[in-house]
Amino acid sequence: MAYTFSGGISYRHLPAYLRRLPLRDMSDCGEYVYFTKQNGSELNLLVSEGDKVRVGDKLADEENYGMLPVRSSVSGTVARIENRVHTSGHIEQAVVIASDGLFSLSENITVPSGNLTPLEKLWLIREAGAAEDDGFPTHVLIGNRRAMDYLILNGAECAPYSCSNFRRITENTDEVMDGFMNALDIINARYGIIALDSSMRDARMRIKKHIRYSSKLKIITVKNKFPQNNEKILTKTITGRTVPPMRSCADMGVTVLSVEAAYNISVALNTGMPVLTKPVTVCGKSTVNPANINARIGTPISELFNSCGGFNTEAPKIIYGTQFYGTVWDRLDLPVTSATAGIAAVPVIPKNVSEMYLQ
Repeated sequence: MAYTFSGGISYRHLPAYLRRLPLRDMSDCGEYVYFTKQNGSELNLLVSEGDKVRVGDKLADEENYGMLPVRSSVSGTVARIENRVHTSGHIEQAVVIASDGLFSLSENITVPSGNLTPLEKLWLIREAGAAEDDGFPTHVLIGNRRAMDYLILNGAECAPYSCSNFRRITENTDEVMDGFMNALDIINARYGIIALDSSMRDARMRIKKHIRYSSKLKIITVKNKFPQNNEKILTKTITGRTVPPMRSCADMGVTVLSVEAAYNISVALNTGMPVLTKPVTVCGKSTVNPANINARIGTPISELFNSCGGFNTEAPKIIYGTQFYGTVWDRLDLPVTSATAGIAAVPVIPKNVSEMYLQ
């Protein structure tokens, strides 16, 4: 039986064939854009125009545990430091890297060794730049010192124009579960619950192999209905605990971890690599060949559409994000960030999407 909640919106999801398309990499696109502002605060720039950088080098950081460093996902030269339109609609400072196409790895990236303590793991996760789907730092989320009853893996992908979680948990089940188990160890929750969308059957079978001997872990199937992936609604659906307004899930003894964050935790703790890519669903009626792309952070969305054959209609509207959480733009120079799950090109603006036109 699939768990669900009262109310919500049921709708026809993405075409089934799009969910079956595996994540694919992109070729080098020349220039990459990285914003240097977080939570309203400008990070300290660590590079200047003309500097050479490698994959994983820090571009900006702050001596603040709650902030995340900005790292380059390519090697090349700092072409410009300029003000650009951010995905929020504000003008913010950005570092533009001209890629050399070599993707040379920074000498500062090392593989962790030895038995790591929870604090050491949290620091590595912070240095990797792992964040939740809304951009909240993962190390802050799981570093909460309150006693937790539940750690929930949020596989309830219910928003239109995105199946990035579906592809990640299907293609990288072992890494996602390894990251989830590390988070469970760090947060020391009593129980771990893997909440999966009803369509994630393959992932469910693989995950069963990881949890069959554990009394602390359980898989729960949730119906595909918006907004089931909202952490407060998911908490209520699974645990029965209502999260009051102005309170967090942690106040109710629950922590909700995203699929992508679990994957990034595993990569950081096993390889030392920072977050360099984000799975993005590129779709919409105006997109010639929709695809699921493992895009490098900083890639302009124009390049994602180009890799999908461009547009089949003139002057399409670009939904950056999802139908219910996204915004509509008339520009294609916005970059992929760690919070980008999907982009869609459509001839007509759907309901429930915030229009944001900037020339």
